[in-house]
Amino acid sequence: MLNSVRERLLPSVFMLKGYAKVEGDTPDPETNSQIAWKEAWHGSSSVVKVDTDPVSGQRIAYFLTNNHVVSNPKLKDSEEKVETMTHIVLPSGKERMVTSSYQDRASYFRDIAIVKVALEKDDENPVPVTIDVSPVSTGTTIVVAGFPGNQVELITSSGEIARPLPAKSFDGEKDAYRISMAKGFVANVRENPGDSGGAVTDTKGRVIGLAGHNDNGGNGTVLLPVMIPASEFFTIASHPEVFINAQSLFDTEGKKINDDDGIILPLTQRFSAVVEGISVSLRGLPDQSIREILEDPGMRAMFDELKKNVRSLEKKQELEDKFMAAFGRYKVSSLYELKELTESTTALKVTAVLRADP
Repeated sequence: MLNSVRERLLPSVFMLKGYAKVEGDTPDPETNSQIAWKEAWHGSSSVVKVDTDPVSGQRIAYFLTNNHVVSNPKLKDSEEKVETMTHIVLPSGKERMVTSSYQDRASYFRDIAIVKVALEKDDENPVPVTIDVSPVSTGTTIVVAGFPGNQVELITSSGEIARPLPAKSFDGEKDAYRISMAKGFVANVRENPGDSGGAVTDTKGRVIGLAGHNDNGGNGTVLLPVMIPASEFFTIASHPEVFINAQSLFDTEGKKINDDDGIILPLTQRFSAVVEGISVSLRGLPDQSIREILEDPGMRAMFDELKKNVRSLEKKQELEDKFMAAFGRYKVSSLYELKELTESTTALKVTAVLRADP
């Protein structure tokens, strides 16, 4: 069983490497610089979509992984600012630099990220994994695929779902699942870094979850990896470009709320730019997909983060009242109006085509 699953996942589950810029002891003979990029961490990732750039014709691949794999926490929390970059390692050993990413901010539990890379003409063809959102239960046989420790080849190991985590384990969020690993696979991920972001599959190689943070196994000493159910990332993995673009828009406009002179810029202008950009990304998608994207907790979290930059409580409420329609608490009143949202050329029309739930 393990061999067949591994064969199926070989073109789909890749290593992700993180590099940090450091000052070396001796100058680089080619650049005469002592500054060099050094491998600082690694993790695992799964291909979720392969597309073609409409302008350049270049192949683009999107990979699912963990937030903490994209932004190594040890470097992120260090007192000194360290410049980093991440690469996807192809089965041939070639590395391709991550050009952009989406890092979910809905909660600690949703340790989810998407990274984007551009492939060269002679690169192998990554094959997107098949994601199954069917409910899982205690005792379900699973396979974990990733690159633990110093492994450079894909490792698959069997185990089973141990039990759901209590909701309080993740600040009141939805349950995740502990994984009870079979003999031959080290349960303590702290001793085997690299599995984070790996695929958790059923016995047929269909992805049912994402290997995430560790959690106490119950006796205070054993640490077991946590599986994030596929239902949490299915929408993001199905439309990675939408979430990457949305986060870029939110972050860019969030920085513009206060200009250099400290003058608060119009909130409608800032948020309208975000909604208009998202609307462009949604064009041509099925109605149900658009609804799922707008209602995803990750999208709502980006809006909440933008709102934090607003100083006035009155202005925050104004922003909430006017634009909450697209972010989870409200529903589209009809499929016709949903299409109007995606076809609108003026973002301000969003407030006219959406209505609150009764």
